[in-house]
Amino acid sequence: MVIQHTIILTLKFIFYSGFGSVTGFIKVGKKHLFVYDRDGNHNEMHPLCVLDFYVHESQQRKGCGLRLFKHMLAVRCCLRLHQIS
Repeated sequence: MVIQHTIILTLKFIFYSGFGSVTGFIKVGKKHLFVYDRDGNHNEMHPLCVLDFYVHESQQRKGCGLRLFKHMLAVRCCLRLHQIS
């Protein structure tokens, strides 16, 4: 099995200097999980999972995290939210 993770970054650029900094990121990938169904049977799954998430203090409560998450959904084409654990 090939491990494939995707990292999406948000950047804040200072245009006049050409420098910038990372203000947030989200790392997603498929994870091998065992889950129980309603009958108590366990099943193997490989759902898309958020593996890591960070938003810098200066960008918190400004919608940066929500934009990251929505962009991840658009990039990964996850139209059904129940597929994300």
